[in-house]
Amino acid sequence: MNWGRIFEAVHVALLTNLLLAVACAPLVLVVLTTDPGRTWPLLVLFAPLGGPALVAVFAVLRTYSSVFSLSAPVPSTSTSFIASAATASAAAATPTAATASAAASATPTAASASAASAAPTVSSISASASAPSASSGEVFGVFWSAWRGSARRALAAGALATVALLVLGVDAAWLAGRTAGALLLPVVAVVMTLIVITTVLTLVALAERPDARLRDLARIGAYLGLRRWYLSLFSLFVLLLFEVLLAERPAIAIGVAASPLLYIVWANSRFTLTTIGRTT
Repeated sequence: MNWGRIFEAVHVALLTNLLLAVACAPLVLVVLTTDPGRTWPLLVLFAPLGGPALVAVFAVLRTYSSVFSLSAPVPSTSTSFIASAATASAAAATPTAATASAAASATPTAASASAASAAPTVSSISASASAPSASSGEVFGVFWSAWRGSARRALAAGALATVALLVLGVDAAWLAGRTAGALLLPVVAVVMTLIVITTVLTLVALAERPDARLRDLARIGAYLGLRRWYLSLFSLFVLLLFEVLLAERPAIAIGVAASPLLYIVWANSRFTLTTIGRTT
């Protein structure tokens, strides 16, 4: 048993939990010091802060994935669906994309070679076999670099998801006990579930491809979240487990369980976003 790796994994996990708590400080403060049932408007207000914080956590988990794995990491050769989003974003952001495309189509051989060398795969965005030093400074740097790089788009994703869930939650409360509720409540529940799954996959993809457009990542997340529903339900189950633990034992949930549970969500979601997870 490699005790050095175990201590290193514990160190990274606890430090990541601390950074997560700091990044979501207002939200954590409300959960720890008030009754969420009465102060839910504050939870709604501060909920979008979880967007960039989760992206930063996923970036740390990606960087130090070899520390948490029981065996040496094996680079994957499966193509990432996130790559297509990044390519589309780059093409949309480059005014001369049409000219380059025309030139590439004129020389098929050169274009094929260029595409083969430029097309990113999961192996190109995976954590390297030898992870960086797990010192506090290195983990801190990875976390806040990812937080700063994704803050605007992750906050937007978190805000959109929060508003959508709030509206649907109000609708569900209004439909409860009414005749129409028997028909519409299951639909509302499915839509809320899809929103959560799409948001999680979007944040995981944003940690992998910070240069991709949020719209492209959300579209891929929604598509793959539905197509690979069994993986999505597993991630949702882990998130529900974390939410229950957070409600019952917030200090343990934030201080101890956050990183292990979020690692499961990240690894499962990352697998969802790769072609190796195809069912056909």
